[in-house]
Amino acid sequence: MKSDKHIGQKFNKLTIQSITRTNNITYANCLCDCGNNKTIRLHAILCGDTQSCRCLHRKIASDIGKLSLRHGHGVRGTLHNSTYTTWQGMKARCGNVDSRDYYRYGGRGISYDPKWEDFVNFLSDMGHKPKGKSLDRIDNNGNYCKENCRWATNKEQSNNRRNDVYVTYNNARIKLNVLSESINMKYSTLYGRIFTKKMSVEDAVNIPICPHNKRRTFNRKQQ
Repeated sequence: MKSDKHIGQKFNKLTIQSITRTNNITYANCLCDCGNNKTIRLHAILCGDTQSCRCLHRKIASDIGKLSLRHGHGVRGTLHNSTYTTWQGMKARCGNVDSRDYYRYGGRGISYDPKWEDFVNFLSDMGHKPKGKSLDRIDNNGNYCKENCRWATNKEQSNNRRNDVYVTYNNARIKLNVLSESINMKYSTLYGRIFTKKMSVEDAVNIPICPHNKRRTFNRKQQ
């Protein structure tokens, strides 16, 4: 089985000793750095959701408690909330080749600040994840670090991604959002014309938008 190739490999604090399968679910029998043995779903290890036998959680809980006393961070439920999950996801995307999103991050050279290997440092720099927001890199080609990260809404992240879309118009390379503003056309319309309808940039810019009511009137006159 393909999963057997992971025997002997180490993921975070867990070294896989053997593989077992029960009811079509693959489990890894692991030895943790702390000396404990634990059986864990293999998928949870490979995607970075589980990094220890739980000893890491206990250490983080202790460290966060100390951090709270020093800096006033509210930490109730930290190990169960999305801040910790976000941190785990960031690490998996950048460092776990088995992560489904690795090719978009670690696979193209995106990494994170070495001190963010420790969740306490991540929490100290970024604070808790606000409701309705997620971790966003201001420069989408830059790494995860305090200077390049923020908690942003989906709309803010979408606008940020727009800054990375370029087209060539009049023999000049221009950001699509700048072009849409300059010709007074909705960004979504211009984007759809070029990338969905496969129109040339010149046609997308110059062909007038026909309102639905005018189109229906025109069709009626032809009948």
